[in-house]
Amino acid sequence: MAADILFIGSDLSSGSHIRTVLETVGYTVQPVPTFQEALDVMDPQTTHLIFIDTTTAGLGLGEQIASVQAVNSNIEFVLLADFQDPILEQEAKDCGVTSWLYRPVTAPEIILRVASALEMGSIVGRDGVAEEQDSHGDREETIGRRGEETD
Repeated sequence: MAADILFIGSDLSSGSHIRTVLETVGYTVQPVPTFQEALDVMDPQTTHLIFIDTTTAGLGLGEQIASVQAVNSNIEFVLLADFQDPILEQEAKDCGVTSWLYRPVTAPEIILRVASALEMGSIVGRDGVAEEQDSHGDREETIGRRGEETD
């Protein structure tokens, strides 16, 4: 079975913790040590999110994210870091990454960040602008029905 979420990183304790938390709430999580292995196991149809341990990513994070996005442009990312690094954060932002977690992380933080990233990915385009939803027609239909009911 393909994983919903991949965890890229060599820190087995963080990967194990995140996997345990997310599998408890129903996700399938697969830890992989490198971006190349993530590309090898990623299923564009079922993999929706990738955690990246920034201590593993090193230099070239933008290129690595771009290589994943070339396979699946709708994938969401959450970066896990020990501390704030403005250069790394800017590089990630330039690639469309907006979700971060800083160690130590708690189970509720992990669940909320994943839910938020997946929800935002479904309603916000890659440019950060919300995609339009056709609720206007539904509203007119409801108003029309109300008017008919009162006549």
